Amino acid sequence: GRIDAAAAVGAPSCKNPADIDLSGSIDTNDFFAFLTAYQAGEASADFEPDGVSNTNDFFAYLAAYGAGC
Repeated sequence: GRIDAAAAVGAPSCKNPADIDLSGSIDTNDFFAFLTAYQAGEASADFEPDGVSNTNDFFAYLAAYGAGC
């Protein structure tokens, strides 16, 4: 069989956008990173990319966070 080189070297396996820090898992570090960006009004907190960061983005992030990897 074919070996996936990225998996073989331990590349993060989480494909969920809630994995903010790209660690391969979703944990409180991701939540606090999103919360910090959200409170600062950063573009990265526009989780539903519609050009504004608002409560819809917060709830969309929570849904993705809850879904896990």
